[in-house]
Amino acid sequence: MSNKSNKSSKSSEGEEKKMDDEPPIALNLGCGKNILPSEQGWINVDGMKNDGVDVVFDLDDCRTSPLPFDDDSVSVVLLSHVMEHLHHTLPLMDEVYRVCKSDAKIIIRTPHGASDDAWEDPTHLRGYFPSSFEYFSQPMYWRADYGYKGDFKSEVVNLYIENKVLKDDTNEEIIRKVMHERNWVSEMEAVLSCIKPARKADKQLRSVPRLQILKRGPDLNPEGQNGIGAQGKQMKEVRNDSKDNVVELVD
Repeated sequence: MSNKSNKSSKSSEGEEKKMDDEPPIALNLGCGKNILPSEQGWINVDGMKNDGVDVVFDLDDCRTSPLPFDDDSVSVVLLSHVMEHLHHTLPLMDEVYRVCKSDAKIIIRTPHGASDDAWEDPTHLRGYFPSSFEYFSQPMYWRADYGYKGDFKSEVVNLYIENKVLKDDTNEEIIRKVMHERNWVSEMEAVLSCIKPARKADKQLRSVPRLQILKRGPDLNPEGQNGIGAQGKQMKEVRNDSKDNVVELVD
């Protein structure tokens, strides 16, 4: 009896250790040709069966079909230049919410709505702005209920600008141009966290994301990395208004 018990205990410990050694599940949704390595836990999902695609699924089908993943099973979701192509974003984010663990990270990359990149491609259906990602949270629906049940907190929105346009502008002048002129921001990267259980649709629970303006060059290019999140060091905080976004310039 004791031998069997010991074997069972060792087997259970071995299974737990194996589970701990396995990388967390990470979904690369709408991956296209941007295939990420499976040995790091990535599952590449796309509507077309191309080389490297692990799961074929049309993200616009989330209105009627669930994502083929278990509840509370995913730690990271990447949506790189996908959202602007979709007709039905809220049904997709509902499904992303279902499959994500609490505190899972969601990374969304899109063109900035005030850039030509957002609109010159005829397959782009909508533009996004830094505050757009707040609408994937419950507190933003205090005025109306559209049936959306997901809840993601927008932690930070990185705004990428090209080094060639900076010239000798001061930090304050760069921020003014980024916030009020067209074609300064070439790309946005929003980092969201999954909130479970979901918060109430209450305006008082709204949290405004931090904005970071990043000068993009050869050492600061999110599309040239397999990792998640912006790289760079903070120079200084250049504006901090409690009624608005906190804006930081990163070099």
